[in-house]
Amino acid sequence: MAIFKEYLFLVPLVVFLIAQTLKFLIHLVNGELDFGVYLKSGGMPSAHSAVVTSLTVAVGMLLGVKSFLFSVVVVFAAVVLYDAMNVRRESGNHARTLNQLLAKTLHSKLREFGQLKENVGHQPHEVAVGVFLGGFITWALLQGLV
Repeated sequence: MAIFKEYLFLVPLVVFLIAQTLKFLIHLVNGELDFGVYLKSGGMPSAHSAVVTSLTVAVGMLLGVKSFLFSVVVVFAAVVLYDAMNVRRESGNHARTLNQLLAKTLHSKLREFGQLKENVGHQPHEVAVGVFLGGFITWALLQGLV
C-alpha cells in the first residue's frame, strides 16, 4: 500500500510536467519562446484539469472507486474544473475590460500602473483536453500496477 502513495504523488506530477511542456511547445510553434509558461496559468492544455483528473484516475485505479478517498478527490476535481472554466476565466475577462478602460483613460500612465493578467482561466476545450490528457497518461502509466 505504501508504494501506491508514491504513485498518487508522482503520476500527477509527471502529468503536470507533460501538460506544461505541451503548453510550451504550442507557444514555440506559434513563434513564442517563453520558458515562463511552465509557471503560468491559463492556456492550452489546462494543467489544472490534467492534474486533478490524473489524481482522480490514480486514486480510482489504485485504491478503488468505492474508496472514501476517491469520493473526496472527485469532489475536489469538480471544484477545480469548475473554477478553471468559470471563476478564473471570468476574472480574466474582467481584467481584459479593466485593462481596456485603463488604456483609454490613463494613456501614458498605464505603464506606471501595469496591466492586469488576462489569461488566468480556461476555455471549455482547454479543460477538456486537460481532462483527456490527465486521464489517458495516468491510465497508461498505471496499467502495470493494477
